[in-house]
Amino acid sequence: MSDNETMTKGVIAVDLGASSGRLIYAGMSGKTIRRDEVYRFPNTGITTGDRIYTDILHIYQEILTGLNLA
Repeated sequence: MSDNETMTKGVIAVDLGASSGRLIYAGMSGKTIRRDEVYRFPNTGITTGDRIYTDILHIYQEILTGLNLA
């Protein structure tokens, strides 16, 4: 979204995939629906022994970072 555009209503969606996550802003600009990727981050796990665990604290911090950028 460019700086000179204003969206009147919108939402932020969080999409978590196996290797990355992203925050997407979707909103209305006049009669047009817009979708813009706001932030993307790697979603790497924590390896302990022979297992990989979800790093929920990393994901939470990245979501907060993305929300601050939105």
